[in-house]
Amino acid sequence: MRPHKPILTAILLLAVSVLAGANLFDKIKKELSEAECVHFTFLNIIESDIFDSVDSTNGEAWLAGDGRYLIKLDSDEYMFDGSDLYSYSRAQNQVTVEALDTADAQTGQISFIRRLDEWFKTDIIEPDLRFRLTLREGVEGDLPDTMYIEIDKNKSRIKSIEYLDLNEENNRIIIDSQNTSDSCPEQLFAPNYPDSVELIRL
Repeated sequence: MRPHKPILTAILLLAVSVLAGANLFDKIKKELSEAECVHFTFLNIIESDIFDSVDSTNGEAWLAGDGRYLIKLDSDEYMFDGSDLYSYSRAQNQVTVEALDTADAQTGQISFIRRLDEWFKTDIIEPDLRFRLTLREGVEGDLPDTMYIEIDKNKSRIKSIEYLDLNEENNRIIIDSQNTSDSCPEQLFAPNYPDSVELIRL
């Protein structure tokens, strides 16, 4: 017995909707991975059930196509210049320097957003809106096992990212703005700290 025409139409419309949702997110991921420079402003919210607290931090990030990045979170900065990761705390007047391979130079903040397809498998939860990303087998580093990403269909960009960090605290990154350009300013990836800063090399 053949399905009625309205049922066939509904099935086709659902299939088209699912495909469109996947294609839009694929387009967003491709743009992020191929851009020579991506600049974000965002709000990072950490919710702790253990301490019954919610911390909100304003952030800004520049992610270069060659893997370098600068991430600012209030008074803290994380800068990767292609060989060393600099973690700077203005409150403690201290910077730690750690030699890293480019492939391992991600933080628990936002730098992983350029390599989503490389590190995560994507499943559609709600077409055009919400996706679940699961860490691929064999990928190492301080990356979440599972993330939930919501996209802004009208602006064709990621709207928010949610995941549990290594401390089992819920992290939400709400992206306020996103811009891409042909290059990031070179001075962003050069160490520039006060002369009085305490330097710790790991």
